[in-house]
Amino acid sequence: MNTKTNSANRFLLLLVALLLPFAAAGVYFLAQQVRSKDRHAESPVEPAALPEAVVADGEGIREVQLPPAAAPRPRIETLDQLVGRFAEGSLEMVDEEWSLNGLTIDSFEMTEQESTAVQNVLNSARTELMAAAQKHLAPDPERTTDKQQSFIMKPFPEEGAALRAKMMDGVTEVLGAERGRQFSRAFPQQSFCGDFGNLEVRMNVTPHLIADRTGLVVSYQCFRLSDGTRWGSGHMGLSELEKSMGLKLEIE
Repeated sequence: MNTKTNSANRFLLLLVALLLPFAAAGVYFLAQQVRSKDRHAESPVEPAALPEAVVADGEGIREVQLPPAAAPRPRIETLDQLVGRFAEGSLEMVDEEWSLNGLTIDSFEMTEQESTAVQNVLNSARTELMAAAQKHLAPDPERTTDKQQSFIMKPFPEEGAALRAKMMDGVTEVLGAERGRQFSRAFPQQSFCGDFGNLEVRMNVTPHLIADRTGLVVSYQCFRLSDGTRWGSGHMGLSELEKSMGLKLEIE
């Protein structure tokens, strides 16, 4: 009997010894699961960890409409840089009627009183320049045909230079020496009145070639006085010519 009892006890001890490592591993695993849950409870997932096009709320994860990206800030340019761009024509300094725009007023830091005074100077100069150009405008019989009437504005560089100098003196009187100098540099070369009489302007007046348009169209070419090369060309309706180029044609 004792022999049988001892054998049973040894068997139980052997079984416990075999199962004990498994029990210890199970306890360790359960402890790790509890610690992991505690860490997640203390450190919830931040919304920033999600893609920026979705948000997590009480209703779960949903897509949202993102605001548009901010426009790039405009490049800040110095007055010298702006003057160069005005002169080359990549920025408009005045419109075809020589009206100052907001960019020009801001670039030269004009007060309201100064901008009004400068505009008055430009208006007077434009009127005088148009009168001078009209005196040098005449029909061009050599190029006139039964299909077109031709005109030519001869250059008047000395008179034009005097008118430009008078205009810039008036601007300088308002803005002072430095801003006046920069304004003179910036004022663009243009076909209006042959750029103060420095261009010869040849014009042909013909009926519109487009079937559904009526009236007359003026094609023009401008040539440099210095070397006779063509400076520019274009065309426009007869009614636009006086405003755009300062010339009034007498059509027969």
